[in-house]
Amino acid sequence: VGRIQAVEREQIFYEFYNKNSKYPFKGAYIEDKASGTDLIQRARRKKMIIRELRPTKSKLLRADDITTYFETFHLKIDNSIKFKQDIINEITLFGSELAEHDDIVDTIVYAFELVYRDRLKMKVKSFKVKGV
Repeated sequence: VGRIQAVEREQIFYEFYNKNSKYPFKGAYIEDKASGTDLIQRARRKKMIIRELRPTKSKLLRADDITTYFETFHLKIDNSIKFKQDIINEITLFGSELAEHDDIVDTIVYAFELVYRDRLKMKVKSFKVKGV
């Protein structure tokens, strides 16, 4: 998949946001680090609903927190996912010196925590969401 430049990332985000901002919509979640901080500021200037994610643990510890749930519930990557092999490769290499990127794993961890933490009565405290 590779890295994308800030201008391209911003355009992709705006297109995604506009396509998915139908009701009920609670906003877009963006990690408030590095390029995410700038994107949060720009999106808010455009009056977009943004929820900031602020990690309180390392990526490795946050990923480790949810590994058991993926194994227990036999969560799988659907065959219709466009970049399935890229996702598998990144997950497989995550945490090793061979890993070039970790954005996919980071996104999966955040998504899992946001969607499942309350349903499973998990006491996940690996990030805080400002404004929620």
